[in-house]
Amino acid sequence: MIKVRISFIGAKPKGLQLNRARKWKSQLFTIDKTIDEYILDVDSDLDGFGYSDAHLSRYISSLQQPANDVDLDFYVLDVPIEDEYISRIISGKRILVSYNEVSEYLREETIPQENMLLMLIYTYVLLYISCAGKELSASAEEAVSHDERRGCIYDRCGELKDIVDSCIKPGICQKCEAVLTSKGVKAETVAIARCEMERIDRTFNQKALLYANSHPLLKWVMGATAASLLGVIIKKWID
Repeated sequence: MIKVRISFIGAKPKGLQLNRARKWKSQLFTIDKTIDEYILDVDSDLDGFGYSDAHLSRYISSLQQPANDVDLDFYVLDVPIEDEYISRIISGKRILVSYNEVSEYLREETIPQENMLLMLIYTYVLLYISCAGKELSASAEEAVSHDERRGCIYDRCGELKDIVDSCIKPGICQKCEAVLTSKGVKAETVAIARCEMERIDRTFNQKALLYANSHPLLKWVMGATAASLLGVIIKKWID
């Protein structure tokens, strides 16, 4: 079982539900219940107020030491990172996850913010397994990822808005499955990941809201019913 640790560097992305990530159940990994939060107390070193891998790697090393019982460390930020990526490997076990601009695209599509984080955990857990538990590398990630948008966890997302396709019941395309299995990932493991990622979805309330918005008459009936019930409650309270 792979152990994952999540830490926040700087301001937390608005709307990200930490409890859902803490309580996520998987046969492939466990998430440390302790989620550390650190201030981002260094200035950017790239154009557009971005932060380079080297700059963030040095800063993170000054904040937190590697833990022997942790396999993968995920550091969540809300600032631009190198090359405007959504995620980047900065060392063998450390991965940056940036919500810069992406948060807005997720909100527009009524997608829980934590869906992206959970999807990326599966992305790198499977990659870690394919590396036989050795250090991750950009070249290993490059070997399995692709430019075409397929709703696959290894979509490169050339445009940040493309991430929404991989944040609702994300999949693993046949090409990526072939690459992973060729590198030693069992087909059973890929199947488990696929099954578990079916749970990376909108909440019941979000689905209901989207359904109501697509059916104006139902939305009006729901609104009228809610208003009527509120009126009855207020009347009883006043009486």
